Amino acid sequence: MCSGNHTRDLLSLENETQPPTNENANPPSDNVSAASFAQVRLPNFWRHSPREWFFHAEAVFANHRLRSDTSRANFVIAALDEEGIKTVCDLIGPEVRFESLKQRLISAFAVPQTTRFRSIVQPGGLGDRRPSQLLRDMRYILPDSIGEDALKQFWLQKLPSTTAAIISGQDGSLEELAARADRVMEATSTYDVHAVNTSEPSTDRFRSIENAIAALTAQVASLATLQANGSNHSRSRSRSKSRSNNNKNNGMCFYHNRFGASARKCIAPCAYKSPEN
Repeated sequence: MCSGNHTRDLLSLENETQPPTNENANPPSDNVSAASFAQVRLPNFWRHSPREWFFHAEAVFANHRLRSDTSRANFVIAALDEEGIKTVCDLIGPEVRFESLKQRLISAFAVPQTTRFRSIVQPGGLGDRRPSQLLRDMRYILPDSIGEDALKQFWLQKLPSTTAAIISGQDGSLEELAARADRVMEATSTYDVHAVNTSEPSTDRFRSIENAIAALTAQVASLATLQANGSNHSRSRSRSKSRSNNNKNNGMCFYHNRFGASARKCIAPCAYKSPEN
């Protein structure tokens, strides 16, 4: 449980802002630090980047000439959230030290080395970053046991296959290769965007062609149906006309008109007359 004496430490922060009562007690340079003391502002603690947060905090302290260990520790405590306070609760007290808070928070929230190594060796993971940004991120989490040659191979594994194939055979430092990979990625992205834009009109053209073919197919089928119906009607009229002509031929029936005297049948009316013996 946190000690109640933490209140006294916070009060010491306020006491440091009070102007000196004896002009000979402090040199004029301390008045500059006291004047800028109230302007010290730290962002909320970055739990996912504790080392970077302390880099930033120490730079702020240096800019404002804040050298008191107790004051720096209290500024750190003021920037923590509930989880951060619980992490350093046992360190808060009359003897709280900035360096102790720093080491505890970095140890508690920094990414373990095994996790950092795993994120490096696993393929993929470029995301929306440029290759150069990926290289910087990998350098930052690079364990001490990994050299430049191994880092290059792990970095190439995370690049798109096309970019990696172009870059892998080139010479130069990793920074130079990363800059070239950026240009390759930019060129590839521009081509992909152009391909997407030009594919849309092509799709529309294909759709129009399909619709035209379907319409022509329907028209051909309709013409074929009309032609078939017209042919049947023509043959029917021809047979009817032929029978009509036969019936009207010399007034004789079909049998006598064709077989003459040899006809064995006769259909009335028939004008055929048997020859006289």
